Amino acid sequence: DPDKVARVVTQLADRNDVYFGVGVQPRDLGSHRRGEGKDVLGIPGLWADFDVRGPAHKDPDLPPTKDAALSLLGEFALSPSLIVDSGHGLQPWWLFRRPWIFRDDEQRRKAQTLVRRFQATLQAIAENHGWRIDNTSDLARVMRPAGTWNRKLEPVRVRIMEVNNAS
Repeated sequence: DPDKVARVVTQLADRNDVYFGVGVQPRDLGSHRRGEGKDVLGIPGLWADFDVRGPAHKDPDLPPTKDAALSLLGEFALSPSLIVDSGHGLQPWWLFRRPWIFRDDEQRRKAQTLVRRFQATLQAIAENHGWRIDNTSDLARVMRPAGTWNRKLEPVRVRIMEVNNAS
């Protein structure tokens, strides 16, 4: 029930960091568990996580600003469906028309390979600028949902920056 999920996330976000699993798990894992990729039943699309250099991420090989990270995204052939500002970086998403629900382990392996190759392409574009993008290709990856707070430092609202309905 999406409305119920939204209510629970909103309530939890008042006082807690909130994450959601990118991959659909076969059962409720409870709090503080993200599951394993081998159990993921499907994915909604492809994703990446671009940390941006600053107080929360001090690595010198990260994009220096969110604008620089957005520019890097502009060099990729496909526009993301949406971009989430996670507070200290960007989460671009390329959503499928329908979630890819895996029929078997072979489809899960193919999805894992696709996500790894997809992110490797983005990483290669970043390397052309001397920057690094973290590998977040595991199917059990967790991300921050829009409407919550990133509490790494002073709380910063996680928000949708851009929506592209054409992808």
